Amino acid sequence: VVFMTPLLLPGHFNSGTELEQIYRYDVPANTLSCVSCAPAGVTPESNAEMSVLEANGENRGLQDETGMVDERGISSDGDRIFFDTADPLVPQVTNTGSTVVGLEGRIEPQGRNVYEWENGTVYLLSSGKSARSSYFFDNSENGSDVFFATTDGLVPGDTDGAYDVYDARIPHEGDNPPPAAVPCEGSVCQGP
Repeated sequence: VVFMTPLLLPGHFNSGTELEQIYRYDVPANTLSCVSCAPAGVTPESNAEMSVLEANGENRGLQDETGMVDERGISSDGDRIFFDTADPLVPQVTNTGSTVVGLEGRIEPQGRNVYEWENGTVYLLSSGKSARSSYFFDNSENGSDVFFATTDGLVPGDTDGAYDVYDARIPHEGDNPPPAAVPCEGSVCQGP
């Protein structure tokens, strides 16, 4: 069972704040864990969100049709959970520290990033460096495709600085792998 709540739960996962966090209850093991909570010793400053798209029409201004989106945020087997938060959950995140105007004109901590939780480990899916927030949208049923928006140019040619939707994906059968890097040869090679 995966759910979001601002309530203080047993174990005080969210360090006494009333920010909304994402929790996973493992029924067979009878254990509760916080998927989106900041590492120990770090006070959370942001709500975690499983998607900016909501079927009830309250969607941070990204679509206007009520009932068009069926949120997931979790793979069908429950092994992967996807979300965004402005709290730096991994060391690679460097875009924190101030506030910005987010979607719907809300003031929020700078640098929301998109994360995946899998088997007790949190992974960064967005760059963690964007000057503007990145937002999780949705995932495929099995969790092998994760859709999110960012202003970062994550592929060559994306240089406009506007929000674009990306698909972070586990390679599918028939995908062409990216070309291998050409090794440096001759006098053009430079040391570190």
